[in-house]
Amino acid sequence: MSSVLDRVHSMEWLVFTLSVVAAGIAFWQASEARAARKSAQKSSTESEAARDEARSLTLVANAAFLRQAAAQERANELAEAALPVPKISWTLSKISDSRYVMTNTGDLLARAVTVEGAGERPNKVMPEDSAARDLVPGDDVAFTILRSMGPRPRLRLNWIDELGEHRSVEREVR
Repeated sequence: MSSVLDRVHSMEWLVFTLSVVAAGIAFWQASEARAARKSAQKSSTESEAARDEARSLTLVANAAFLRQAAAQERANELAEAALPVPKISWTLSKISDSRYVMTNTGDLLARAVTVEGAGERPNKVMPEDSAARDLVPGDDVAFTILRSMGPRPRLRLNWIDELGEHRSVEREVR
């Protein structure tokens, strides 16, 4: 009987020991679960803070981008305004006693350029070529002026500008 009691007693000790070990493991697992939950909560809070900060920084960066784009647009407008406006301009040059040229000193093409007399004595201006010509910047049109007593001769230069507008300029020849 004593051996049976010893066995029962050993079994009780074994069951008790296993129960204590199982309780310890359960306590340890519960402690780890609480630590993991706290860590997850902390990570969630930090993640929300990072999200809010990222959203705030995005709004700040977007506002800065919009200001920069507006400033760049204004700088472009100022740069465009500072650029010289392309134009057609003319210079009258004397080549000999009665021969002259009118040179396109602008920076645009002058189309269908003709020279004719103007003023009181238009027949005093005689173009070398009566056909209309296109003149790029630097090109010229030649003509002869017949001098005589009386008022100074006047010439009229006619052309079509880049917009298709008919233009003319009159000059007194000295």
